[in-house]
Amino acid sequence: MMPKELNITLNDWTSECLDGCCYDYGTELYVNGEMITTQADHNLEDTLWNLLTHLGYKVTIENKIDTE
Repeated sequence: MMPKELNITLNDWTSECLDGCCYDYGTELYVNGEMITTQADHNLEDTLWNLLTHLGYKVTIENKIDTE
């Protein structure tokens, strides 16, 4: 069975206000040319959820905090 092919592109971007007082940045995530998110580097949970649901998976993400 031939595996499905995915083309994943990560595009870093920056933006600055016209007067230079503010600066923003991020990473766009594209799968097969379709944008999944513009903030892939800011929230791993949202990025995984967006990517996997785009690929047709039902997704449940459990966050655990190890306090030890």
